[in-house]
Order: sequence, then C-alpha cells, then structure tokens
Amino acid sequence: MPTKGVARNEILDMLRTAWKAVGAVTETALMIYPNVDADLPDSAAGTKDDPVIYGRVTIKHGEGQKRTLPGETGGSPNAHQVEHRGLIIVQNFAPNGEGLATNDAMDKIVKDAFLGERTPSGVSFGAESYEEVGNDGPWFQTNVSVPFLYDEIKL
Repeated sequence: MPTKGVARNEILDMLRTAWKAVGAVTETALMIYPNVDADLPDSAAGTKDDPVIYGRVTIKHGEGQKRTLPGETGGSPNAHQVEHRGLIIVQNFAPNGEGLATNDAMDKIVKDAFLGERTPSGVSFGAESYEEVGNDGPWFQTNVSVPFLYDEIKL
C-alpha cells in the first residue's frame, strides 16, 4: 500500500514511460513535471517563432477517507486504512491553426498510459475525461483528467 510520495512517483513513471514510448508525436514534445525546472518552448512566451508541442502534468490529491477503525486492519491496535483519491491533469499544447490531430494524439498517449492499469503498489485509475480548452496565446490547449485511487495503512 503506497504512501503519497510512492503513488505520485509511480504515476509519473507510468506517464513518462508512455510519453517516451510513442515517439512519433512526442519526439520533439516536452513534458513538464511537477516542481521540475524546464525551459518552455519559445512560443510559450507568446510568439509563433518556434512552436513545439508540450504537455504539463499536475497531480492533485483530494480528501482522504478513513475506511476502518483502529485495530481492524491487524498489526498495531492503532492502525487503520485510509482511502486516497485524486486527479491527474495533463494539459497538452500544440500550435494554433494546425487542427486538433496533434492534441488528440497527445491526449491518447495520456489515456493509454493509465486506462486499465494499476501501479505495483496498488494505485488504480478511473475513466479519463477530456476538455478542449481552446486558444492560449499561440497554443491550442486540451486537458486530460484521470482519477486515481489507492489505500494506505496509517500506523
């Protein structure tokens, strides 16, 4: 049963593996990970000089829910099980005026990374949802959201 940090790292590893494996769409695409310095493409500053596609991932943990009373999980009399739910949000950006094919391809990579999968420590994923946000400077933005769930034993 994972901790918050283990769950986050496994989720990011799954996305990183999927993003790198596809190649055709993501060869030149940058993925920006939480709290990691990255140079945004020049176009992110608001020019169309050198557009490159990119994505940005955010993992949001929601409210935990106690599932057992202390002592019901075995082991320590103070141990209890907590269910954690959260949301993975990947914002995908492709140059304006090029249609939605690139955004759709990036969105599919995100969906395929998590659909029907489970991490080694037990993080599971729900059905994804899509949002066509629209123009953002020189970019067209789409978002993919994937809910996740895992249990943790609190001692």
